[in-house]
Amino acid sequence: MMKCSFCGHEFDENRALGGCTSCGLLKKCDLIKCPNCSFEMVPEPKWIKKLREIRRK
Repeated sequence: MMKCSFCGHEFDENRALGGCTSCGLLKKCDLIKCPNCSFEMVPEPKWIKKLREIRRK
């Protein structure tokens, strides 16, 4: 699970929309687009994901 830094919506990173699909500058970048607000952000590092999982327990 990933949390949008703009709207706070939590979503599955694998189901997120790919960023930069229409910008034309880069063919493929690592940006992820929030399905709720379409804000583009970088993927969360693995250590943050693990910390979030520990915090939920």
